[in-house]
Formats: sequence, structure tokens, C-alpha cells
Amino acid sequence: MNAALSNCCEEHLAEFEAELLRHLRECVAQQQDAEAAADEEPAPSSVQTGMPIIRRCTRCLVIAGICSLAAAAPTMAADAFDGAYTGKRVLTKSSGPACPTDDDVSVTIHGGALTFTDSVLPDYSIGFDPRPDGSFSLISTGLRGAGVLIQGRIVGDVLDADVTNGPCEHHWHLTKNPS
Repeated sequence: MNAALSNCCEEHLAEFEAELLRHLRECVAQQQDAEAAADEEPAPSSVQTGMPIIRRCTRCLVIAGICSLAAAAPTMAADAFDGAYTGKRVLTKSSGPACPTDDDVSVTIHGGALTFTDSVLPDYSIGFDPRPDGSFSLISTGLRGAGVLIQGRIVGDVLDADVTNGPCEHHWHLTKNPS
């Protein structure tokens, strides 16, 4: 889930909670009215009388559950990709002699950050906010004046990405290490 959707859910969560409380109060009042009416005249059955009330209350609880999951989804999505990945980067395009043709790469994803190490940039960290399908696009102009563009996707235990660093363009193919 992207940040905009997360913010939207957070903004409307208070509204949903207020609506839920209103529905629950209605349910309680209707139940009390139904019980009072039952005392005055016999109803066909207490189950039949209570069913619309139960359905409405159940609907409120389902809405509350969905809102809770929506608010928690960004954290759950990011955490699903946490771990250490290792593999190779292979040169796909170069406009300079300083680009290694093939190199070992390691990536650690944890706490909203992707940290990678290769022969040129050791321990380079960049913010990491993947979409629920595992795709991501990261841009950083960080330490030592290095600019890095990383566009990729994680599917299962495999991270594939196209990485541009200065005049060098590489493809990463990394596998998640077992925990």
C-alpha cells in the first residue's frame, strides 16, 4: 500500500470509528426497544426480532476490521520483504571504463531502509517503501556525491532490479538468504 492510501485511511479512521460507535448505539437502542416491545406483546420469536439488529452490528464490526487492516497494511507490506539478499550485478550499459562487468552485491532490507554493498558503494542506505506487489523505485543522491536510481521488484525470495549509478547501469539478481 502506498503512502497516500495509508494517509487516506488514517484520516478517515476517526470518521469510521465515530460511525461505528453510532451504529453500535443504534443497535443497543433497537435491542432495548425490541425487548421492551416483547414485554408488552409477544413477538413471533426473539431470534427473528433480533436478526436485523445482529446483521447491522455484524456489518459495523466487519467495517471496523477492514479499517484496522487498512491502517496496518503499510507496515505489514514493508515487513514482508525484510531480510538479507545476495547475488550478482551484471553490467547492462556503460559509458565509462570504471564500470565492473560483474560484481557481488548484498542487500539488507529492514525498518524502511534498503542498504546495499557492492565494490563501489559499501553500506549505501536508501529509504525503502515498496508497493504491495513488491515493486519499488528509489532515487538517492547521498553520501560521497553518488547518485543512485534503483527500480525493481521482489517476488517471493527473489529481488530483481535495474540500477543506475553514474555512467554505469547494472541488473541485480538477488536471492533472499534463509533466516
